[in-house]
Amino acid sequence: MGKTPDRFPGTREEEEIQLIPGADSPTADGMFAYKAGVGFEFLEEGALKTLAGSGLTEPSHRVVDQLVHNLAEDSFTEYIYSGNQITNEIVWADATKVTKIRESTFTYTGNKITQAVTVQYDGAGAPVETLTEVFTYTGNKITSVDTTRT
Repeated sequence: MGKTPDRFPGTREEEEIQLIPGADSPTADGMFAYKAGVGFEFLEEGALKTLAGSGLTEPSHRVVDQLVHNLAEDSFTEYIYSGNQITNEIVWADATKVTKIRESTFTYTGNKITQAVTVQYDGAGAPVETLTEVFTYTGNKITSVDTTRT
């Protein structure tokens, strides 16, 4: 049997849920409401929670220093060598080298890099995250990298 045509203008019930703002908060577990001036609220295991104003805004997310973000900010990068091999890469907030953002330490066996450890620092200079990469070779080619974030 064919589908009955929708002869009513506007949004169908199957396509969206419209909540009309009210003045009351949810009163039982599992209830969800749109409260005027507050936003979405729900009651979970006796605790009233809200979705209004939660999470990061796009501008605040952009400035969070995390390894997964890489660097998308003004900075000064310093490279330290042992012979022809880079042993450390240090990213500072600026050329005064007062505030460290991130430091990577590289370990070699012969001419092959075997490990890279990257430490992310917060604004006070304390480590907040570490990424360790261990490289596996077949002959002279890297064939895999085992990565651990702590």
